Amino acid sequence: MMQGTEISPAVCNKVPAIFLVINNGRLDMVEKAMKFGGDRVVGAIYEVPLHAAKFSQSLGAASFRCHKEEEIETALIFALQHDGPTVIEVIVDPDEIPPTLSREKNKKK
Repeated sequence: MMQGTEISPAVCNKVPAIFLVINNGRLDMVEKAMKFGGDRVVGAIYEVPLHAAKFSQSLGAASFRCHKEEEIETALIFALQHDGPTVIEVIVDPDEIPPTLSREKNKKK
């Protein structure tokens, strides 16, 4: 969700889309690439992280902010029955290394 404004036309047209935002408070792919590519990270970690649920709500979408697995299930059940867009923001560990990056890191060894 680098921009997020695609939510607005979905709201205006009542598109029953489900937007799943995995939020670790940074531009993850950019941050991880800088960190593992040169040990220097510039501008990829937010001092004030995006609150995607509030942002989405301000555009008129139904929204959820989930910290636990049960909350995700509740949000998905709602989203599948909702007649407009739903944004489900899932807060995750910022230090988690995605599987694709761990494979690349192992190739360098």
